[in-house]
Amino acid sequence: MTPSGPSDRGEGSSAESPPRSRVSQRVSGERECSFVDLATSSEADPGSGQASRMSPPLQPGPPGDTTSDTEDKSDSARRVTLESLECLLHFQASQREHDLADLARLVAFSLSRPAMPSDRVQRDAVLSAASIHELGDALRHQFASPDSSAVIADMRSELQVAQQINSSLTRRLDTQSAELADLRSQLNIMTLERDRLLDLSKQSDAFTASLRKNVAELEAQAAVA
Repeated sequence: MTPSGPSDRGEGSSAESPPRSRVSQRVSGERECSFVDLATSSEADPGSGQASRMSPPLQPGPPGDTTSDTEDKSDSARRVTLESLECLLHFQASQREHDLADLARLVAFSLSRPAMPSDRVQRDAVLSAASIHELGDALRHQFASPDSSAVIADMRSELQVAQQINSSLTRRLDTQSAELADLRSQLNIMTLERDRLLDLSKQSDAFTASLRKNVAELEAQAAVA
């Protein structure tokens, strides 16, 4: 057997260059994409399989290069996996930031432009929203209208309760009106009684003054005698 010379090693390195170029292209493509499949293989990629079939067959290198080839392949696979994971985490973080920003804008919009109390359907849709998209649709009046029969039944029940409250308040008002009339009648009677007592007081004052005058005259006559 003749030992392999530098030409054989050059051919081996040139034969190994196509897979490494494909790995670098795959890594750059995974950096640009927003979602990366970590289980991507050459069998799932028809273009890569065709390129591997068209590439010249790999020639075995020197017996001492087996360890270096294995380390290169493991390093390439580890680099692809870490960069793919980094790309995926970056995409998830960016998506979460967008969701939080959308939620903040929707909350600010709902607080600065609240639904009118008469707009019952929109208020119920906003309160029952389970996601950002549902909340946005509710604020844009793009929500599914509820069953009209249920709304009518609810309104009828509320109307019945309001009528009962109105009847109760009307009865209380009638009772208080009767009590007010009774109090006014008693006030008139007491006013008349007060006026009568004032007249009697004036008469008693005049009678008392005449009695005092008579007593004074009698005392004067008794003193002279």
